Amino acid sequence: FKVLLGQYGSIIGLKTLVTAGLLIVGALLLIENSITIGQFVASEIVIILILNSSEKLIMSMEAIYDVLTSIEKMGKVTDMEIEQPIKNALALNPNEKIGIELKNLDIFGTLQNNKINEGINLIIKAGTNVCLTGDAGSGKTSLMKILSTSIDNYEGSILYNDIPIQNLDLEELRKDIGCIFDDQEIFYGTFIENISLGRDGISDDDVVKIAQEVGLDKLILSFPNGYNHFIMNADRVFSGTDRVRLLTARALISNPKLVLAEDLFTGLKEEYSELLLSLLLRRCSDKTLVLVSNSERVKKECDHIIEMK
Repeated sequence: FKVLLGQYGSIIGLKTLVTAGLLIVGALLLIENSITIGQFVASEIVIILILNSSEKLIMSMEAIYDVLTSIEKMGKVTDMEIEQPIKNALALNPNEKIGIELKNLDIFGTLQNNKINEGINLIIKAGTNVCLTGDAGSGKTSLMKILSTSIDNYEGSILYNDIPIQNLDLEELRKDIGCIFDDQEIFYGTFIENISLGRDGISDDDVVKIAQEVGLDKLILSFPNGYNHFIMNADRVFSGTDRVRLLTARALISNPKLVLAEDLFTGLKEEYSELLLSLLLRRCSDKTLVLVSNSERVKKECDHIIEMK
């Protein structure tokens, strides 16, 4: 937008300067009888038509930039390596909760291949609440992304219910994982699409119920189309609290066995923070919950505290 604004301002400035210059030069030539009034008017019209055409070209650049940006984004997606299905993959027992074990896990940076943390050995028992604490840069967020199978920048062993991750069907495993991460996007689509993400087995009634639980229903019903309202600019539509509400609804609606959550709650107003945190803990009372937080309030609610250094 800033580029378009600069270009539009430049063409307006150029148009003003050229028009003023032509008027001054034309007036001087007219006074000296070097040109006729007809020639003066004709030349002025031709120059202004050319400038108007240039202005129209600049105004159409927005659509061109949109197309180029879309192509670049599509290119990034198509250039990504496709995840290959695992042959003879195993599946977790659908009737069991999820426990996790890490053995000699080394975490590497996603942009630079530097080691963030190393030699991590821990056990997260099925059905427990665990709080990950530690200073910035200790690898808490990276570990959460690894546990969610979003990234694989690690060395070592990860086991879910004693089964190595490389032997599991990742697509099926992800159906049992709900994530609340700060970098998750609210995309162009309806409220229903943003909450359900098109996953199987989620009804419109499920969307309505979870929206009411997290307190998002008031915002949704403020739009004429309600749950079918298209979210075109999330930054304008959503406050920080509403954004966390939607991400929480998105994570919990599928009733996952494992919930991974960054601490997006402590930055909210106390009343909203307390409500959302209590909801998360209540809904995960029979699940495995891993929370990233340095908050004493969160630590008190968890069964175990793991400090990453």
